[in-house]
Amino acid sequence: MTNILITTTPTVENRPVREYLGIVSGEAVFWSKELPLWRLREARENAIQEMIKEAEDLGENAVIGVTISMYVLEEGGHDYRIQIATGTAVRL
Repeated sequence: MTNILITTTPTVENRPVREYLGIVSGEAVFWSKELPLWRLREARENAIQEMIKEAEDLGENAVIGVTISMYVLEEGGHDYRIQIATGTAVRL
């Protein structure tokens, strides 16, 4: 488990940002038949964990302004669902 703070807000109350380290993101791609609607939470968590890994590589301790997006891609007769978690890596 990580000690990185993840928040959808642009700031953390009473904790000023000391350094902005850049945008981080994580993606989870699933073939739609492998991803029934009840597994969307699992896909979201996978995308967040990938984002956290990228943030840890930068040596930061928080990701602010996190958004979660889902896209459907049709290719070769198959539908794929893509969950993307994006935020700004910072040091508080």
